[in-house]
Amino acid sequence: MKKDNLIKLISKSSGQKRKKCESAFDTITLLISKSLRNKRNVVIDNFGSFCIKRKKTEIIIIGNYFKKVIPPEDYISFEYSENIVCKEECSDFLDLKEIVSALSVQFNINKEDAGIFAVCIFNTIKDCFRKNRNIEISKLGEFKTIKSNSGHFRQSVNFIPVKKLAKNINHYFNDLKPEVHKYKEIYSEYSDLVPEFKISEEFMNGYKEMCKEREDLLIDEVNNNGGYGIRKKLISDELIELHKEITNSVSSEKTEKRTNLWG
Repeated sequence: MKKDNLIKLISKSSGQKRKKCESAFDTITLLISKSLRNKRNVVIDNFGSFCIKRKKTEIIIIGNYFKKVIPPEDYISFEYSENIVCKEECSDFLDLKEIVSALSVQFNINKEDAGIFAVCIFNTIKDCFRKNRNIEISKLGEFKTIKSNSGHFRQSVNFIPVKKLAKNINHYFNDLKPEVHKYKEIYSEYSDLVPEFKISEEFMNGYKEMCKEREDLLIDEVNNNGGYGIRKKLISDELIELHKEITNSVSSEKTEKRTNLWG
């Protein structure tokens, strides 16, 4: 739905002239746009909220050698809710009271009448959402309605800001673009210097034959010696001889001591 058709509906529901309705509508959209450009969130009772959020840097791995780096982004998140109410303890934001005050000054009317006028404008927009009508506002953006497929009716609305506003919101990151980088550059640079280690088939066959011979030898020793061959293999001949020498030496010393004591 274009702005002209929306103004007609506002004029009909409010009983005000179209020119006055258009002027009030322009004031509201200007206040919202200006607030967002100044990094101020917008919360409107029983309608919805516009909040500025930031996407963090995202890294996507592509295959084994590349990564895609997506830069951070500031964007406007719109939440449509007919039950939303501003809280006094919230941080600074544009609310319905500030909009009503602006309309009161603009048309030189009391705040009560200005409040009725403002609520009528937002109610007309909500009626369009309920009827699944999209709304385009040239200086603000486009509201696209989405109807839930679930059994319970739940209306949701996506807000797409105009390019100029989106670019202003994302001021700090506009110059950053997604980039693809190699993330194994160090390995690729020195891969030629790293020797490639391979085991030859001839070596593997020889190793298998050696293992088979040792296995056959152990089996034969078990069968012939009742397992003594295995025990013998566990202790080398040198260690056995050393053990004998130490044992004989200790025995000789004990014998000499006994002779001296009783001689």
